[in-house]
Amino acid sequence: MLWVFLPAIVLTVIGALATVPGAVRRAHARRGRLAMTDRPEDHALVTLRGTVKLLGQGLVAPLSGRSCVAYRAAARTFAPTIGGARTVDAEKIEIAMTPFVLVTKHGEVIVDGDTCELPHHSSPIIPRRLHLEQKFLERTNMFDEASKAGFDEIVVKPGMKIAVHGVVREEVTTTGAEVGFREAPKRLRLSGEPVVIDLD
Repeated sequence: MLWVFLPAIVLTVIGALATVPGAVRRAHARRGRLAMTDRPEDHALVTLRGTVKLLGQGLVAPLSGRSCVAYRAAARTFAPTIGGARTVDAEKIEIAMTPFVLVTKHGEVIVDGDTCELPHHSSPIIPRRLHLEQKFLERTNMFDEASKAGFDEIVVKPGMKIAVHGVVREEVTTTGAEVGFREAPKRLRLSGEPVVIDLD
C-alpha cells in the first residue's frame, strides 16, 4: 500500500527541499536585522533613530545654500546626440558630513565622520541658484554653463528625524572631579566606514 502514498511523500519532500534556500535567506536576513539592533552596547552594529542637533559649526550645501550637517550634491553635463536626445557627458557627486549630535531615546549620541552614505534619491533644487551651480561646476572642473547642466541635492538639516547605521562606542568623559572608572560619565559615539543615514 506504500505505493499509493508515494507520490504525496515525494511531493512533500520536494516541497521541503524547495523551501530550504528561502529559509536560509530568511535566517541570514534575521541575523542581519539582529545585528542592526537599537541597543547602544559598546562596539555593537546599531541603527539609532533620533533628531539631528548641531555640534559646533554646520555645513552649507553647495547647490542650495542650505545649512546642514550632511549633503550629497550632484551635477551632470550632457552631450547632444542624433535625434535631439541627450546623454550624460560627465557627472560629479560630492558628499560631505560634519560631526553632529543625534538626540535618541538613549540620550545624545555623537555621529562622527566627514562623509556618509545617503541612499535616498536626491531632488532638484527649486528655485535654482544658478550662481551656486556655476561655482560648483567650476570647483569640480566641469566647465559648462549652469543653465545647460542638471543638478540635484539632498541635505540632512538640524531638526530632521533620521536613522543612522554604524558602530557605537562608549567613551569615558573627563571631569574635574576624581571619580572611579565605573562612576565616570560615559558618552556614546557612532561611527562607520562610513555611517549610513536614512531619512525617516
